[in-house]
Amino acid sequence: MKKSVKTMVSIIALAAFTAPAFAQYERVMEDVLRNTDPQIAGPVIVVGDGDSFSIPEPLILRPENKAPVTEFFPMLKNRIYEYEYTSSEFLGSRKLTIEYLDYSEKEGFLTARLTAYNRTTPWVEDYSLRFKGDGLYATSSPLGGPRLEMPLPLYQNRSWTEGAYYNRVTSLKHKTTVPAGTFEGCVKILSKIGGGDAGSAYRVYAPGVGLVEEALSAEDRQDHIRLVSIKEVIKL
Repeated sequence: MKKSVKTMVSIIALAAFTAPAFAQYERVMEDVLRNTDPQIAGPVIVVGDGDSFSIPEPLILRPENKAPVTEFFPMLKNRIYEYEYTSSEFLGSRKLTIEYLDYSEKEGFLTARLTAYNRTTPWVEDYSLRFKGDGLYATSSPLGGPRLEMPLPLYQNRSWTEGAYYNRVTSLKHKTTVPAGTFEGCVKILSKIGGGDAGSAYRVYAPGVGLVEEALSAEDRQDHIRLVSIKEVIKL
């Protein structure tokens, strides 16, 4: 993919453009190449009637000094997220909560507790999130099990594969409305299961907030959680 894109850029850079054609091309390039390949970002000179232009650098979120905190996944001790939980496994909506229990900045390690009120007795699971050089890894998650929660560096069209899941960052400017409110400038990650034949999933992270929405549509189940509120617990 990188080779073909670079070849395309080289060919177009040598072509003669009229001003209207160049303007149209610049818009297309912005849509196609923005945040796609950091290797080709930089100035491109057009020979002919067009002017020089630059392919924008990818929007990259890099943690400072490898700190285990990202803009879209803040790790704050004693924070509780409450979600509205709907599923094909039960009628109506129920509650799901995630509580951040303990956080070690030195080790880049966070422990969390997931409580799903989808049974007569709530299902409780403790899990952990650990920051590594290429992202934030979770030993469990609300709907997806263990996964790379947030890849780093983070840019649009970043993709990776985990087992049967093919994941891609589809947007850094997604807008969504959930019971907790409307959030803009969100990261949206889309996953295809088994190449899409076995289902799909997506999740949305709001800046300064974290996970605000997640949905799973598989062969045997459909689940959806949407953020209702965030509470800060003060423990004496």
